[in-house]
Amino acid sequence: MTHRFAKILAVCGLFLMLIIAIPLSYGQAVAIANVTGRVTDPQGAVLPGVGIKLTATETGAVHTAVSSSDGLYVLTNLPVGSYTLVATGPGFQRYVQKGIVLQVNDSLQINIGMIVGQVTESIEVQAIAAAVPSRR
Repeated sequence: MTHRFAKILAVCGLFLMLIIAIPLSYGQAVAIANVTGRVTDPQGAVLPGVGIKLTATETGAVHTAVSSSDGLYVLTNLPVGSYTLVATGPGFQRYVQKGIVLQVNDSLQINIGMIVGQVTESIEVQAIAAAVPSRR
């Protein structure tokens, strides 16, 4: 009887380990990407305080950031998919870039060149951002 009990206990232990391991493996399978960049004016000076909005084309999910005092912005932990990036700042035309495609573990650098003008005007960029390897 003890040998049979040991077998039952071993099978139950393996089953319990599988129940615990399956959700953990799904948690690691989440595909994420990052987008970073620098915002500048036409002379190349950095622009702090520019609002950055990245919108997922399929879901409409919105991710936001504001450029730092160095003109840098960072958007992390983004799900893979297609996006549209919009940048707005007082005294500058609205910047729009469509067709951004994020894939698993992408780290894209999208630098934004703002143009002086009315906020009601906008610059639309159709180019797809190229992946720039990140230094880690």
